[in-house]
Amino acid sequence: MKLGVVIALIAGAIAAAYLYAVVGFDAVFAAVARAGIGGVAFLCLCFLCVTAILSLAWWVVTPPAHRLSHRRFFLARQIREAIAEVTPAELDYQIAPGKWTIRQLVRHLADTEIVASMRLRHIVAEDKPLLVPFDQDKWADNLEYKSSEPDEAMVTFRVLRDDTVRLLSALPPAAFERVGSHPERGDRTLLSFVELFGNHIFKHVEHIRAIREAYAKQA
Repeated sequence: MKLGVVIALIAGAIAAAYLYAVVGFDAVFAAVARAGIGGVAFLCLCFLCVTAILSLAWWVVTPPAHRLSHRRFFLARQIREAIAEVTPAELDYQIAPGKWTIRQLVRHLADTEIVASMRLRHIVAEDKPLLVPFDQDKWADNLEYKSSEPDEAMVTFRVLRDDTVRLLSALPPAAFERVGSHPERGDRTLLSFVELFGNHIFKHVEHIRAIREAYAKQA
């Protein structure tokens, strides 16, 4: 829907620029003056109608997969922004005993993307598959999160995320109603799992920002 608004605004700006270039500001101003308040109000109403129609058309004809793919891409960018120019000291700063560092969080995001890509594919390809949970703390302890390289983790995340976006973008809307069975979360649709993993990114991006703010205050 936002894209429809943007398209309408761009079209309006182009039309206005064309009028100024062709007939000049004085002629446009004179035409507005002749139209009066009612005429101007009518033009504004027409513009709003065009914006609404374009926005609604985008929302209706674009399947959920495409809307989700845009959202997922934005979230991936948020992670890159959150760790931009992070220092080695920040990477290993522990905000409190037992809490993960930024280094561990970034590796966790990459490994969760591995899990997410598998779960989503199981749901798409199989009939109500049983989805296997994982113990994130044991993964962190036994998969060397403390010595992981954030840049490598981000490459893993990016490749997996892009590949999953391509898959989701090719699915028909009905596919997002397919169901997987999780021992802890119960029966959930593909769409709900996509939203779950999207919200997971938001949570940890805020976590990373909080760690960096805490480090800056104590430095």
